[in-house]
Amino acid sequence: MSLFLDIEEKRTIFVTEGKDQKVVSKFVDDLIAHNGSAEQITQVSCDMSPAFLKGVTDNLPNADVVFDRFHVTKIVNEAVDKVRKAEVVNNPILKNTKYLFLKNQDNLTKLQQEHLNEIRLSGLNLKTMRALNIRETFQQIYQAKSPMFFKKLLNKWYFWATHCRIQPIKEVRCLYHSTTLEWYC
Repeated sequence: MSLFLDIEEKRTIFVTEGKDQKVVSKFVDDLIAHNGSAEQITQVSCDMSPAFLKGVTDNLPNADVVFDRFHVTKIVNEAVDKVRKAEVVNNPILKNTKYLFLKNQDNLTKLQQEHLNEIRLSGLNLKTMRALNIRETFQQIYQAKSPMFFKKLLNKWYFWATHCRIQPIKEVRCLYHSTTLEWYC
């Protein structure tokens, strides 16, 4: 199912089956049937589905795409987990720690927090810990007080990600184009 919401009015305006480019076309047909115009849509927040993006590009000529926080963060989390999986082979301290590195700090149990602190204080220069720091910093960007500050923080994060020498993280950064502040899939 795909839902189209008016964020400002906080209401659902269209629902249909599917998640591809045809869904956007159906939405535009419904919008026109209700005296709306595709040209009035200036922003679309969505996941990174290439088919859906094509639908937006083909049917909503004035819309900028904003990838939702959940899906972008998911990609960063997947990169952290790739780093952990590669490193656990040589560092048994990382065995059975997947969720220590995927959960937010606030969601860790006391036991999980203690285990993560043991890993932090182990004296090992673990790429997984550096990847975790990059992920946590990325998530903090969303606390920015203004769009301008958000862009500034995102550019700093992008520089860090491109220079971190951790391949899965470097692959995440290729999704982000710093000059246009756009994410690509």
